[in-house]
Amino acid sequence: MKKSKFITDFGDIPAPREKMPHLPLEERKGFEETEPGLEEESAIREAKRCLSCRRCIGCGLCLAECDPRAVVYDEKPRMLRLKVGAIVLTPGFDEFEAGRIRELGYRQFANVITSIELERMLSRTGPYGGKVLRPHDGEVPTRIAFVQCVGSRDEALGADYCSSVCCMSAMREALSLVRQINDARVTIFHRDMRPFGKGSEEFYQTVLKEPRVDLIPAAVSGIEEAPESGNLVVEFSSASVASDAVDSSVGGARREEYDLVVLSVGMRPSSTARAISRKTGVRLNKYGFCQTSAFAPILASKAGIVAAGAFTGPRDIEQSVCQADAASAAALRSINGGSLPAGDVIRDTAYGGEGPSGETSAGDVSPPASSSVSSSVLVIGSGVAGLTAAIELSNSGHEVTIIEKEREPGGIAARFPVRLEATPEKSGSRGKSGASDKGGQSEGDAHGKTLISSLLKAVEATGRVKVLTSTELGKFSGEAGHFSAVLRSNGSEKEDEFGAVVICTGGREHIPEEFLHGKDKRVVTQFEFENILNAGELEASSIAMIQCVGSRSSDWPVCSRTCCEQALRNALKVKQLKPETKVVVFHRDIRVYFVEEELFSEAKEKGIEFVRLRDGISARAMAAGAARVAGEATPTETVSADYVVLSTGFRPHPGVAELASMLGVEIDDKGFFAEVHPGLRPVESSRNGIYICGLAHSPQSISETIAQAMAAARKASSAVKRLAANVDEPCL
Repeated sequence: MKKSKFITDFGDIPAPREKMPHLPLEERKGFEETEPGLEEESAIREAKRCLSCRRCIGCGLCLAECDPRAVVYDEKPRMLRLKVGAIVLTPGFDEFEAGRIRELGYRQFANVITSIELERMLSRTGPYGGKVLRPHDGEVPTRIAFVQCVGSRDEALGADYCSSVCCMSAMREALSLVRQINDARVTIFHRDMRPFGKGSEEFYQTVLKEPRVDLIPAAVSGIEEAPESGNLVVEFSSASVASDAVDSSVGGARREEYDLVVLSVGMRPSSTARAISRKTGVRLNKYGFCQTSAFAPILASKAGIVAAGAFTGPRDIEQSVCQADAASAAALRSINGGSLPAGDVIRDTAYGGEGPSGETSAGDVSPPASSSVSSSVLVIGSGVAGLTAAIELSNSGHEVTIIEKEREPGGIAARFPVRLEATPEKSGSRGKSGASDKGGQSEGDAHGKTLISSLLKAVEATGRVKVLTSTELGKFSGEAGHFSAVLRSNGSEKEDEFGAVVICTGGREHIPEEFLHGKDKRVVTQFEFENILNAGELEASSIAMIQCVGSRSSDWPVCSRTCCEQALRNALKVKQLKPETKVVVFHRDIRVYFVEEELFSEAKEKGIEFVRLRDGISARAMAAGAARVAGEATPTETVSADYVVLSTGFRPHPGVAELASMLGVEIDDKGFFAEVHPGLRPVESSRNGIYICGLAHSPQSISETIAQAMAAARKASSAVKRLAANVDEPCL
């Protein structure tokens, strides 16, 4: 198309176009923007160019000036028919429409905004240039309140799930506010604070220490506007328990005035989700997100289709990146002659299983391979992460060697029950993963040995994986594509070469010394208690569960991620076996995410009691065959219990520091392997060609572990193939 066709001369249009400043190449050392944006005067001049057009008359100036050639005047609608070997669905999410909860005043009162709107205010490229101003009058707010769980954790709104990312977002924004506004004070009203992801607990502790940020467990019942000032009056009831019951000790309902109220809105399925479901034939869960399973968190219900990110449920950036890598691995495997069955098949065959082969494609990197680059991959650890990564690598055409220090494969998962989400159609009468008619035991539940056995069968079926038990790394040298590893086993050594390494060392259960554990047989861990339940040996009229034992403490400021879910499932199992048994859960926050929230809802329905503790608790053995638990938040009361069950969580595997030193990679101050970037490169270690996943990375659930293992395998495979093809890694 000729530009002259549309260009007409107008003398009143300013010229030339303003040039965008660029950060010099030699100064680009971090994540700074390479185009920092126009200065104010330049932006005004550029804006005048647009304003002088008055209305579009087809002059063509925008076409002439648009370097990316994004303007096409004669573009017409068209339909493309593509023949593809796989489909990746990533339509994202929608934010909850806060105006649906009228008592919170959104769209009624100017100074009630959403967390997304605040995020835009705080952005330097946002409407206020990074300054937070009240929409009502443009004044700087100093008293600011956040209301959490708006559109989440609410069965009446069809959202009995946790949106997972809102608490971290609110805390980050709260810190930004108090750092920007000298006299600002921020209050966060919450039901439970649920920071999510690696390092989140330490960030939470930082917020707790900030004197100008208050975290208040409370249920907000309404917001009103003061007509003259535009200020907002928040009515709330302080909660001493997770079920949001009013704590009479602090006076019940209260009212406080604020300059600005921020509603932390939850994630909803994309508005396009149902149309995508109809067109592709993939099933959605009852909330409208793509239905997947814990064994295959990225496989949809229809063969050849994968999903990633918020289409599978609320996800943070790290999870979305991992799922995207996992989805690309599955899609590439399909179009390169592998198999990509439906998620239902994968769930039933523990990720192995056969499916229809796709057509070959040039989507993956394959120029003639350099013979000097090893295509073999070393996987360290044979737990869920290690076996999953090995299966994925072998399906991508790599020879894989798994080394396991112990005499039996399986890692920590082989010794403990493993919890998996069930599909809504197969859960219980409530249609929840907690399955009320199964007492919290969903159809997706399986013992760790069963899971590992299934994975080992899938490993064996590949024909490309060697599992070496009683074997450890003796020496290590080289670089990506040319790693040399000495493997030690039963006194003998063997040297081999590998193109990449995936670290899957797992973790270990924390064995507590406090609360009389090991001294009184009635004080047990959740894993020990689960064995009692499974053996049918429960004889108890009352049970007390204590959360965060050995976690979230000053010497270990880490949330172990899965303890609350495990406690809820065991508590529900107790109610299924003996409905009359009293169960009390002592906690600081109940941290369950996405559909794990359904377990919490069911537990409250079944009469399980939740007591929030502010400063920890103490326990002691008492006479007459009873253990007693005392809450320091209410020091005059005690709860009599036949069993005290401790939720203990996981720690990094012993020997991590020595292994990290040998591999030449970094670990963090907790002993987990350190990633390059928590959001953008979550499975890449500090050394090229070495990747991390599972409990070696951080505490996480089974489905998160599997997605991360697939992502690490994808990265390792891509790196080896690029090195073999002599193709540089793309810059991020």
